[in-house]
Amino acid sequence: MTLNKPHSAPSQPMRRRRILWWGTSFLCVLIFIAAAFLVYLFLPSKTTLHSPDVSPVAALEIDPMEKLAAEHPNRFPSENWPGWRGFNGQGIAPAGKPPVQFGPDQTETILWKTTVPGKGYSSPVIWGSRLFLTTEIDKVLWIYCYDRSTGEPLWQTEAGPALGSTHSHNGHASSTPVTDGDHLFTFFGATGLFCHTVSGDFVWKTELSQLHQQHGLASSPILYHGTVIQVCDNASHSFIAAYEKSTGKEVWKTARPSGGGWSTPALASASSGGKIREELVVNGGCPAFLVPGKAFAYDPQTGRELWNCTGPTGWGIPTPLLSEETAFILCGRNGNVEAIQLGGSGNVSTTNLLWSRSRTSPYVQSGVLYRNRLYIPSDSRRVICLNPGNGAPVFEQRIDGNCYASLLAVDGRIYVLTMPGTGYVLETGDAGKILHQTDFNETCFASPAVVENDLFVRTETTLYCFRDENSK
Repeated sequence: MTLNKPHSAPSQPMRRRRILWWGTSFLCVLIFIAAAFLVYLFLPSKTTLHSPDVSPVAALEIDPMEKLAAEHPNRFPSENWPGWRGFNGQGIAPAGKPPVQFGPDQTETILWKTTVPGKGYSSPVIWGSRLFLTTEIDKVLWIYCYDRSTGEPLWQTEAGPALGSTHSHNGHASSTPVTDGDHLFTFFGATGLFCHTVSGDFVWKTELSQLHQQHGLASSPILYHGTVIQVCDNASHSFIAAYEKSTGKEVWKTARPSGGGWSTPALASASSGGKIREELVVNGGCPAFLVPGKAFAYDPQTGRELWNCTGPTGWGIPTPLLSEETAFILCGRNGNVEAIQLGGSGNVSTTNLLWSRSRTSPYVQSGVLYRNRLYIPSDSRRVICLNPGNGAPVFEQRIDGNCYASLLAVDGRIYVLTMPGTGYVLETGDAGKILHQTDFNETCFASPAVVENDLFVRTETTLYCFRDENSK
């Protein structure tokens, strides 16, 4: 009978060799990942032309939106800033005349300032004499209304408890409200979509408790005729939906292949098949890790998908920027900028993609298309200006810090707020000259707003109103 010898334990030298082998292997993997990241980080940006019909365009003295505002003042009322980034999310104040000199030390232009309680990164919304924003106080969500002329609180109302996960750079009160002058619509992720009168009276709430994303939700609602449209990009089962303004009842709902996205839609008019149609353009989110995202356009009346375009890199957060015939998609940290011809059908990745530029897009903040120049606040402490005709670089201007606030264009100037709290005013055109620089000495996440001669800035703790009394 043969007895099996018990396995002897590895000797001490063998153990050391195994530990050394595994440790060395792990270190080599880390070095490879770090090296690949550094190579990616310092690769130059590159513009690729995907269509033979692209060409550079000349800068304009007046933006098309400014021209429309002058010819039809009722279309863009100068006393209103109705939602996220003003009119259609484009970040342009077509009739505004705010001061160039602004900041906490500019006593000549500070009209008022007031402390905002709690934590919230929603941007100010103004309609007539009222200013609205949201905040979170001790895990409870609130809507605040201020007197636009004095900064005095007019009312505040509780929306409900803060629900679901979020990121420290997001929170639960990051979505910007939207108003039609009679009602105010607010979105708080899993807490729900709300409607109040502009006097603070509750009207309705739509339950959205199924929403969950580890970094929270922050897409802002928009209005389309008699509906409120909301992007709800989840970790899974994402969707975009329209609800009746009067009741909150669902009108349509369309699934989205996105694992996370915080972009607010923008409405475009496009020619398709010889007819003019409306397109609801939405930035895409990645459906899964390392899977390219998509930009989408939907029929705002029915929610039917009109077209999609593969190519956006990373989660879709910036709002699409629109010209008469083109949507400009910014997506992913140091990701792609893409110019897509509107009016397509189905997958337009090979038919309607005009040009793309790598390693230029910001992660969170939106740029602005203004007077035939595309201004982009990159994640490399620069404001990059591109020619929207062919994606060619025009200039780069260094700034002190990256942004979470989106750019604002008004009266021939670009207003920039960095996350550390530095503010800039740049001259538009092909030079990017800095006209003014200031420091709020606290973080800035919310995007600025303009009505008439007033500039509104929300910092971590304070809401400011700056006015140029000499502007006409």
